[in-house]
Amino acid sequence: MNASNIINNINNDNNNNNNNNIVNNNNISSNQHSLRRTMSCPLSHTDQLPHQTVQVGIQLIPTGWHAALIHFHSFETLPSQKGESTDSEPFAMHGLDWYLRLHPGGATSAKDDMVSLYLRCKSAADQSNISVYAEFSLALVRNDGQWDSHMSCPCVPFNRKRKGWPNFISRSRILDRGCQLLNNDCYGGTLTVLVKVQLFQDARTLECYIPRNDMNCKLLRLLEEANSTDQDNRQNNNNNSNHNNYNPNHNKYGDDSSNTKNTADVQFNVEGTTLYAHSLILKMSALTLASLCEDTDRDTTIPITG
Repeated sequence: MNASNIINNINNDNNNNNNNNIVNNNNISSNQHSLRRTMSCPLSHTDQLPHQTVQVGIQLIPTGWHAALIHFHSFETLPSQKGESTDSEPFAMHGLDWYLRLHPGGATSAKDDMVSLYLRCKSAADQSNISVYAEFSLALVRNDGQWDSHMSCPCVPFNRKRKGWPNFISRSRILDRGCQLLNNDCYGGTLTVLVKVQLFQDARTLECYIPRNDMNCKLLRLLEEANSTDQDNRQNNNNNSNHNNYNPNHNKYGDDSSNTKNTADVQFNVEGTTLYAHSLILKMSALTLASLCEDTDRDTTIPITG
């Protein structure tokens, strides 16, 4: 092969490689264009795809608001040193016991001349296995029925700790008669607090519980007991004593320990075989057979022919 032929072959190979590169580049460009179309597919198309919903965390469902009015009588005479407190009597909301803790002179963390007010779930504090999630609000009720110093808290877990505000309202404002926050129905005035609580419940506990209906199994048990033989009973006892030969499908009801054994009150003869049944069950599920038993006693065998 001369030099010119070698050069021509090399040129032909280069031309073929260039053509292949053009084809490959076209394929890459086409694939990229297809990929761009896929990535820009509207999200609404995903609604037609099979999918499942996965819940992460606890889904809390609000159960509605409950309210209570708490009266602190003789407010001016209540212990008012910083850190001293007065608890209300427990009150019930959402099936739980709650109480308010009032610091007339402020909690230890409060600023000077401030009144502290806290809400505590007594049920959650007394029982550690109860999980209580709730949002709440506290407000003072003026003599004209209007709210004052309204404070609200989003959903929080209640446990042994109280929830509230160390700087709820200034003591001097409560004692100011012009603010109408103390009712003069008793000595020292009555401070009225409006408590509103909305409980949040785990969505899993809101599902309706439907107990398993095992009536069919019980009816089958009655039929098996009524038609079990002494040989069945002996075989059942042997199987129970030998786990290697135990058959879970064997009649396990035909034993003397059953309180429903020997309760069958009718018997049929079918091609030489005696079958026992219960007239009440027949009246509910087999009216034709029940009609054959109307004028017979327990010891009479009813023949079934045909």
